[in-house]
Amino acid sequence: MSSLEYLSIPEDVDIDKISLTNQLRKDSNYYITELVDSIRKVGLLHPIVVRVNNNEHFHVVCGCRRYTACKALRWKKIPCIVVDANDKEAFEISLIENMHRASLEPIDEANAFKKYVLDLGWGGISELASKLGR
Repeated sequence: MSSLEYLSIPEDVDIDKISLTNQLRKDSNYYITELVDSIRKVGLLHPIVVRVNNNEHFHVVCGCRRYTACKALRWKKIPCIVVDANDKEAFEISLIENMHRASLEPIDEANAFKKYVLDLGWGGISELASKLGR
């Protein structure tokens, strides 16, 4: 396992203890209405991934749209996989998940790469490409 060892068993977390940070998608309302309808009909098929911020408060690492949809549905709790990740690791997880799902627009992907390399200074293009399998 990588340095990000975590339990893959989701736990229900109070949705009011979760907040959004570092969204990769510029348009955060991207198909939210359709997602709300889908979750209302069939439920949440994949838990979101969160990390502990402080004292039982969490930040979304992956699943910003799912989180937003569940909040719109006024859920009290949401299934989460809790990871122990620093800022860099959380950003990498989020970027990798979105690329695996092919759910980022090219401009959002480019902005995420720019943020990782230039704005946050976490490494070079070739290092990031290697982590992403590109």
